Amino acid sequence: MNRFSPQTPVEQFEKKLQYFAHRISIITALETGGKLSPSEAFDMMESLWSDLELAGESAFLVIEE
Repeated sequence: MNRFSPQTPVEQFEKKLQYFAHRISIITALETGGKLSPSEAFDMMESLWSDLELAGESAFLVIEE
């Protein structure tokens, strides 16, 4: 697939899932290293999770139609 081809909803979700995993690993490293408090880390992860849930719902609603 070339970079100008439109992505399917599942491909878009997979990309967002990779972004989510990457960000979670950064947040956990910052929390472990003492740069973020546990509550700050949790809030950031919760926000990322909400975004991922919405992306998943959108992707899978399109598939089911």
